[in-house]
Amino acid sequence: SPAPAGYAPDEVPDPDGPSAGDAADGELDGPLRELNGLIGLRGVKQEVTALINLIRMSQVRQQMGLPMPPMSRHLVFAGPPGTGKTTVARLYGAVLAELGILAKGHMIEAARADLVGQYIGSTAIKTTELVNKAIGGVLFIDEAYTLSAGSGGSGPDFGQEAIDALMKIMEDQRDELVVIVAGYSELMEKFLASNPGLASRFTRTIEFPNYSVDELVTITSNLCRKHYFELTDDAVAGLTAYFERIPRTSTFGNGRVARKLFEAMINNQASRLAVTPPTKDTQINRLTAEDLAPELAVLDDLPVEPKSQPDRSQNPTDAIIAAQSWQRIGRLVGAAETHEAVGATLLQLCGLRNRRRSYGRHGNVLLSGVPGSGRSELVRHYAAALSELDLVPVGQVVRVSTAEHLAPQWPGQVHSLVRAALQDATGGTLVIDYVDDGAGGAPEIVEALVEQMRAGLGDPVVVLIAEPAVPARLAAAVPGLTDLFGQAWSIPELTVTELAEVMARHLTRRGHEIPDDVRAALTGLAARAPERTVRAAHLLSRSLSRATGSRTLALADLSGLVSRNDPAVLAARPHGGLAAVG
Repeated sequence: SPAPAGYAPDEVPDPDGPSAGDAADGELDGPLRELNGLIGLRGVKQEVTALINLIRMSQVRQQMGLPMPPMSRHLVFAGPPGTGKTTVARLYGAVLAELGILAKGHMIEAARADLVGQYIGSTAIKTTELVNKAIGGVLFIDEAYTLSAGSGGSGPDFGQEAIDALMKIMEDQRDELVVIVAGYSELMEKFLASNPGLASRFTRTIEFPNYSVDELVTITSNLCRKHYFELTDDAVAGLTAYFERIPRTSTFGNGRVARKLFEAMINNQASRLAVTPPTKDTQINRLTAEDLAPELAVLDDLPVEPKSQPDRSQNPTDAIIAAQSWQRIGRLVGAAETHEAVGATLLQLCGLRNRRRSYGRHGNVLLSGVPGSGRSELVRHYAAALSELDLVPVGQVVRVSTAEHLAPQWPGQVHSLVRAALQDATGGTLVIDYVDDGAGGAPEIVEALVEQMRAGLGDPVVVLIAEPAVPARLAAAVPGLTDLFGQAWSIPELTVTELAEVMARHLTRRGHEIPDDVRAALTGLAARAPERTVRAAHLLSRSLSRATGSRTLALADLSGLVSRNDPAVLAARPHGGLAAVG
């Protein structure tokens, strides 16, 4: 598949790629510089560069009279369309020609129709004629899997004949020809597995990933510059919104989509200027958000494709991994062992559900941690996972406190209050914040809770949140408590490094840009925090956000914050009910 235009090497250098200037005597400056200038494809660049270095080292060994290691220069390019596979194949051939491996380094593109004939015997002739044109260079076969009936192609007879002819020529001309086969990753795996001879000749696969949103915006912007158009700020914002919203199916066209969008914007601009003629010449070269609006409107009318999810009954582990709520738990900072305990609990509940057993005590949790440690956030994601995995029928979350909602006003009322909370949460999750008021009423509430939970154990799922020392005291004071709560999780304090990471994430969510030197200095600031909790990190980051007057943070902002002895930084203590986020 041809790569989209806009891959301007001199316009979008890749700072992470290997330097083309490192090539000995500069003989590879041209093709390698162009390769490293392609947008994105960091892993591809590293793979190709490593292969080139291996080839060069083999040449050095040969010059020294040492044996050359066995090496196949044939490649598999696997990935979605429009990701630059054809461009990289062309550059690979150019590099091999510069190294003297290939005589010409040119590239011949082919598809099934170019190799397969219409009658018996014609395929071998057709394949041989095309391959002979590629001798001394690269033969690039796109959608190669269509040659194999086992991987979805049509015509197993003629397609297999083309494969047989190709493998024979690859063996006969192994020093004069490089073959690159390309296509979707899964289909290429089946293609190689369909014939042992293919797998032995194509031993190296390079994966081409989808472009990111920023990379697609850059490709489109390059197309505009190449054709002497300029994008307004609102048009750039519109491009970002478009690529964020467009469905990423398995056939997503990547760079092709960028080119198609660019052409649509030009057409829309022409229609707009036909109705409202430009008053300045510069308006002819300017693309605005108005030129992108019709394409964004098309996205609103696209059908929503249902997401394919693993079967919860057949493969609960994969179902949990695919759940968004579990992925959010995984992105929380710190408390890795607690997160593992959550996953183990979900897996246990899935097993009980699949065997049609009651959850009983196994879903109920005693969660301990200091206020502000992220207890609320963890419970919120746990409850969401119960709903997402269909472990609870309704999925609502009811949250109450022993100091407020369950605190009785007269003797005997506690039973009514606890009963009402359990009924309200039926089919979902009841979260109880245990607050010891010092008057001895909280343990009485837990006693009533234990008594009434026995009647319908497992529905609702109950999570009791308390400070670290409380669960042990309650277990001693309230008989039967641990019989009803099968899980005991605790959230430890954050390390200084984790605290700094929470600060950085919070600042990023608030729209700040954090240079590397500032990110490193956040660790020193985090070490000054009086407590290592998510809440303390948020207070620090909010103080820092107030201290700076710009989007990009500077080291001076941190030093100024500490020098003023900001009370929110150096004297932050637990107060209020700030919700913790990861």
